[in-house]
Amino acid sequence: MKLNISISLWNYIHYFPLRKGGTSFSFDQGLDSLAKVVEEVAAAGYGVELWPKWSGWEWTSPAREAMVSQQFDLYAPENRERLAQILRGVRSSWHTGGDDTIEGYQCRIDTLAHVGSKVLVVHASSLFLDGPEPNFDFAGRVLDYAREKGVQIALENASEGEQEQDRMLWNLSILQRALRRFDDLKICLDTTHVQKFKRFPLREYIDTLKERICHLHISDALGDEVGIGRLHTVPGTGKIPGEDWRYLLEVLDQIGFQGDAVLEIKPLTPIRIADQTAEFFAHINQFPGG
Repeated sequence: MKLNISISLWNYIHYFPLRKGGTSFSFDQGLDSLAKVVEEVAAAGYGVELWPKWSGWEWTSPAREAMVSQQFDLYAPENRERLAQILRGVRSSWHTGGDDTIEGYQCRIDTLAHVGSKVLVVHASSLFLDGPEPNFDFAGRVLDYAREKGVQIALENASEGEQEQDRMLWNLSILQRALRRFDDLKICLDTTHVQKFKRFPLREYIDTLKERICHLHISDALGDEVGIGRLHTVPGTGKIPGEDWRYLLEVLDQIGFQGDAVLEIKPLTPIRIADQTAEFFAHINQFPGG
């Protein structure tokens, strides 16, 4: 199947400092620089996933490599009208972050509803769904509000519980527990998070969660206990087996997946990363046994 590929602003957060001004983007124009990023991403045929903060990078001196940044809270109500303009006609999703209160979630969900985005990716810990005593009441209130606003909460498999001795507190078990409690809770499947901890193989995540997968975070990994750059590489360049990528595409096709495959990869140019990823998946589709 053909995936709807999107580029996470997470990529740019890591990419900008590495380039030292070598991109086509202005670093010192705040939301205007974000608009230029989104425009170029959309022109290349990709969607975007927004993070709570956007940094406008600015050189401190032409003779020095040090940079300072001005951060913008993209969830702030005063930014909604500008963001609605920037994202008009562009596939978009959001990653949560910031104030983990009911009011904080209402602000984030209101932002998504205002700008026309449909999916908010959330870690289990941010909804207090991890650990031996999950706060189902809190999560339920967030889900109720999201439903009213037409926003889908997508629970991401991440690191919560993976260091525990009790397998019932490992991340896949946490997700299953939450899905049993909430019928309208969906899943964002992150391939690298599976690869890092190896509590369960990727196929088991796929088979267990497939009916609820609405969103993807895509990257490969060069190792297990390695640095963040080696855990977020282009698909096909790491240790996730080719047959696992093929299996993922097959299952997504079976369930009629229509969501976004969001790339969280560094440090190459984000558009080049997206092009390479599209080529990799096209090759798998063309040569399913190769």
